[in-house]
Amino acid sequence: FLRNTGQELLHIASSAGQGGAVSAAAAASFVSPRFLTQTQAISYDLEGRFVPFVMKQCVDHTAEGASVYNFDNAQQYLMDTYFIGKPLVDAHETSSLAVQYADDADAIDVAAIARRVPQDELTSDMRDSILGELRSGAAALKCLQLLETVIAFVTATATTSASSSSSKVSSPGDLGEVLISTYMRETLLMEDAAGAMESKTIEQQVRLKHVASLWATLRSVLVKSRFQDVHMSYKHPIDAKRARGIKADILDCKEIADDATLEALLAVMQSTIATILVEGTHDPSKAAADFMEHAELDGKALKTYSWFQKGFPKAVPLRYIVDLVQVIEAAKSELKINLQ
Repeated sequence: FLRNTGQELLHIASSAGQGGAVSAAAAASFVSPRFLTQTQAISYDLEGRFVPFVMKQCVDHTAEGASVYNFDNAQQYLMDTYFIGKPLVDAHETSSLAVQYADDADAIDVAAIARRVPQDELTSDMRDSILGELRSGAAALKCLQLLETVIAFVTATATTSASSSSSKVSSPGDLGEVLISTYMRETLLMEDAAGAMESKTIEQQVRLKHVASLWATLRSVLVKSRFQDVHMSYKHPIDAKRARGIKADILDCKEIADDATLEALLAVMQSTIATILVEGTHDPSKAAADFMEHAELDGKALKTYSWFQKGFPKAVPLRYIVDLVQVIEAAKSELKINLQ
């Protein structure tokens, strides 16, 4: 309900304006769920801003003392303050709602797990059975989230006494033989979680020694490259020396955007690349900056942002655009660490 209501209000906001005319500032663009950032989401202050506005500007009293409410004024305030400039989420991209898009920055530490519990690979038959039993991306994602709870506890607490006494564990190797379902029920007291994984193979055959392999199997279903559909003409690699130079220039730029703004700029770049460069119709030798400068954030072209003007590399051809965005992301991460 909230998602649909928010989308409806954004549709109203996108066509609202003085006298009903559509303005560039009012028009709401679409954004993929893959690239939605916190700065693009709607946030509001009910008690601090909206309620005081309604009390002062939207309530009148008649001579008889009755209250008259100006709902149009309240609605216009909501539009102008919270909705205009925010993108519509492309809800038709339903598959991406059950898919993680990552560059493995959130990958598990297999070495840390192995120090607690020696790891083995799933057999090919077990892997095929699991993938056959998990009939949707949503089921695989739910299973992965439960598995990561197990992994977190195993990594942090696994000892020879971590399992229930009924499991008769006497060494880390024996702990590896404990079924994941048994560990969830008896150690984590997650009575219903094993059945919620929606796979009989996991429930009956997969053991703690298989958690890293199971995690990798589930991730292979869920994780996609953000730029998997981008034409190969724009995926040329930047050589390491040049990439280091670009990153150094970005870090040296005095017009550093704040973290939230730079994150929003990167999200716009990623979305533009992923949606526009799916065919090889743009000249790969053209400067990436010339292509990217017309993309918009909050109704303004990127070329109007100070960081883009002074921090975005101007001499890099479009053929390197995918690698270039990843270099910018790396520079952003390094900058954030340095500022902490």
